[in-house]
Amino acid sequence: MRYLIFCLAIFPYATFGTILTSTEFITGIPGVSDIGSFEVSPDGKHLYAISNAENVLAAFAIDNTSGSLTSIDTETTGIPANSRTVTTHLRLSLDGKFVYVAGGGTNAITLYTRDGQSGELTLVTENAAEIPADQVVNSIIISPDSQNLYAITLPSLPIAGFESTIYTYAINAQSGVLNLQQNFTMLEAHNNAGFTSPDGKYLYIAELNDSFRISLNLFNRDDQGDLTLVGDSQAILFSLTSEVPAINSNSNTFYFLHSLEADPPGGFLSMLERDAGNGQFVDESSVPASRRFFGDDAIKLIDNDRLLIGDNPLMLYRIPALGGNPLQLEDQIINTTAASMDGTQPALAISIDQRFLYVAGPNGIIVFRIEPLALGDIPEVPVLNSYGLVALILSLLLVTGWIYIYRRHLYSTD
Repeated sequence: MRYLIFCLAIFPYATFGTILTSTEFITGIPGVSDIGSFEVSPDGKHLYAISNAENVLAAFAIDNTSGSLTSIDTETTGIPANSRTVTTHLRLSLDGKFVYVAGGGTNAITLYTRDGQSGELTLVTENAAEIPADQVVNSIIISPDSQNLYAITLPSLPIAGFESTIYTYAINAQSGVLNLQQNFTMLEAHNNAGFTSPDGKYLYIAELNDSFRISLNLFNRDDQGDLTLVGDSQAILFSLTSEVPAINSNSNTFYFLHSLEADPPGGFLSMLERDAGNGQFVDESSVPASRRFFGDDAIKLIDNDRLLIGDNPLMLYRIPALGGNPLQLEDQIINTTAASMDGTQPALAISIDQRFLYVAGPNGIIVFRIEPLALGDIPEVPVLNSYGLVALILSLLLVTGWIYIYRRHLYSTD
């Protein structure tokens, strides 16, 4: 009997899915309009955003209880003036000490130091890297150990068959200053897409090859951060949209967004499985999407079993634990304050503890609280996690067993 009571007691606490509750719409303060790129600091205390409309780098303090944002700093120096039309990239070093801004159709990389307590930024230099004037920064990548920054550049006046250059810089651990240690060329780097594996052993850069197909080039990364080209890791037919994929905590499952050039335009999600031994992607599956995706902050992973897509409406997918279709649509979050979205695709950021989601639209930032689905909020077809499923099965088995024993007892007394 006590086992039955235990199962029934824990059953209400088993999570049946994920619910996103809009708690606040932040507007009317510096740096929240038309955000093109934003990141939460590694310590979870602050959020940094590039406002394309205002051409500023804004810093916000995150309230640990409500997730609300408070403006603490805005920087205008070193922010490209044409960031509205040309992608500007914001990257924090993984130790949280430095902030780098690049892109906007320029060859500059701007360096700020970050105060870990207040979150305020201090400009160090607008030219942290020596990049030729006839090139523009297409993407920057910081290694997980904060030891290196990789800048991928394109010619400022690109022509058919042009090449990209990858610059490897050593990051000075005290000042954040970049010291060039390696560079080499490759075919056209595609759509700013580049990222490292979570363990820092490999670097992946998307390339438009001679057959006009997208492939992820695989590079080995040594202890100093220098790169060695291994080859094409995975051929991908269509345009990569997500510059940085969502990566499962096992470090071997990568989720990408793609755009499909068609009429009407569409897109799809891909799941790539990586061989941890050599960095190669060994398996791929995909799910069609109803529209074309844009933006490099458009895909996030929640608790490794939910995938959030920065579409309009927001799309929440469930990732089953066992085989079958890898992604199943669980919810569409439509009520995201229509005035803030204005028919566009938002950028996304998630707090380090994964309790809050920040959705950036043209007119402001919406704050969502991320919570497990309560028992009273179960949809028509509940989405059980493993604990909920086990509790349900045990409860049913035990109830059935007790009914059987009780009936046997009644018959024996007759």
